[in-house]
Amino acid sequence: MIFDEIQKSLSDCVENGWDHILTGEQYKYDVNDAIDKAGKWNQRKCVLNSRLMMWFVFALMLYRSLSQKIVLSNLFREFRWHKSQDSIKAVTPEAACHARERLTSKPIQLFFEAQAAKICPATSFYDLRVYGIDGSAINVPDTPANREFFGCQKTAAYPQMKMTALVETSIRQIVAVRFAKHNVSEKDEASLLLGNIPENSVVILDRGLIGIWFFDKFRQHKCHFLARITSSWNPKILKILGNGDSIVEITAEIPKKHRAPGVTANMTMRMRMIKYCVDNGETIRLLTDLMDEEKYPAREIAALYHERWECETTFDEVKTHLAPRPTGGQTLLFRSKKPDCILQEAYTLCSLHNMVRGLMAEAGRAHNVEPLEISLTETVELIKSATPFFLQAKTDAERNKVYVQLLKDISLCRVRKRIGRSYDRSIKKRRDGYTSRSKDYGEKKTKGVIELASVNPPL
Repeated sequence: MIFDEIQKSLSDCVENGWDHILTGEQYKYDVNDAIDKAGKWNQRKCVLNSRLMMWFVFALMLYRSLSQKIVLSNLFREFRWHKSQDSIKAVTPEAACHARERLTSKPIQLFFEAQAAKICPATSFYDLRVYGIDGSAINVPDTPANREFFGCQKTAAYPQMKMTALVETSIRQIVAVRFAKHNVSEKDEASLLLGNIPENSVVILDRGLIGIWFFDKFRQHKCHFLARITSSWNPKILKILGNGDSIVEITAEIPKKHRAPGVTANMTMRMRMIKYCVDNGETIRLLTDLMDEEKYPAREIAALYHERWECETTFDEVKTHLAPRPTGGQTLLFRSKKPDCILQEAYTLCSLHNMVRGLMAEAGRAHNVEPLEISLTETVELIKSATPFFLQAKTDAERNKVYVQLLKDISLCRVRKRIGRSYDRSIKKRRDGYTSRSKDYGEKKTKGVIELASVNPPL
């Protein structure tokens, strides 16, 4: 009898509370669909059913600074608004751990993919949508299972998981993501993400993601690329279009593992090279297949490349600000000791980031604010404070009132404009890779603009 009452209370709270957090019915359908496709509906009557455990994993990441036991107790404390006699100790933390393992990572992966498939950004560079691809390594708890599954560098203290993500730069949502062992090639992982890029898009790449065979993948998927090349590349200049702008030809060997049967070892591609200098005197060379110099001016392509930092900012939001760790303890992002639960938390974190960013974009549209001008950390805190009100609301009108107020509050959370650095980042003693102070340290830096460099004439 007590079991039935607790189960009904939890089901009511999931139905009327958690499914409405971060804009409601669409998430409710996607959660049910993900569990159905993964075949993870409970086979028997269970208090900790699959839907509740999915939202519980989201709560674990949203309240990363709290222990699993405290998060579970807080959820039951909020459930008392629906049935006051329920105990906050109705379910033990051990039972929740076992329920998470039964759920596996597959439903949350399917939920993330369903949500990411709905991301459709507007064109932001002429008639093109802008994306970025980058990778990052994430430390995971040091257990034998994690070391065997993810691997570990010889000098590293923790096993590491490689995360490679395709990011939409206008509102910083993750369109696709892959998680792999630490020693997997980032370029190989990135090539598997290209199927998620729509036509009429341009993807910004770092120096670590360059290669003739990789550029050819973009041509096969009918999308464009913009990549920075290293000093070891020596393109053959065919035609000068303008100052710092030229048509070049590059011939390189295709690696054996990426070479199709019957295809020659070498490949030749004709591309456009943009060469420019920044304020510190560094010369940067970019390659792109945007060949129309009138439609896509060289200076604007050079400025576009710097949007690649939106990928770095997204990784920083996911790894640092979205789920802050407790102070005084281990600074690991994930708390699980088993690989599948690590993947479960990883997909949850990416889904949560997209949900928060989507909410920020909706608040921006409702109150005429650019989404990138809204603070993510303040938004997360507002969501935490609004969560109890969603759980306590008993009607759609009450939930809608909370939601409208939440959007208004989020629109007021603006990112503080920081004053630019006036002096070089240097110290007296050379340490941690920083340069030593020079005699002209007192001279202020001048904020330069992009200057297109001259290009040597073709041979």
